Amino acid sequence: MKMLLYIKHFENQVLEGFTRIRPLKKLGVDGTISWEGQTGVLPTRIACYDLNIGKLLWEQQVEEYDMNAIYSIHSENEGK
Repeated sequence: MKMLLYIKHFENQVLEGFTRIRPLKKLGVDGTISWEGQTGVLPTRIACYDLNIGKLLWEQQVEEYDMNAIYSIHSENEGK
């Protein structure tokens, strides 16, 4: 599973951040614990898509850099 967290447009290109989906822990009324959902198959990553040609241009896994969640993606010169 994957979840789109943030999109930043660069003309015809889009960056998407995906976080691995984690199962949800639920506590029952009787105190029992159950888990819903599955652990994500695909790793946390950033991908760049070209909207004009409808293709993935590149993808970078970020879990190897000890990043397990992506909250937003910002331009280097944003806010200047």
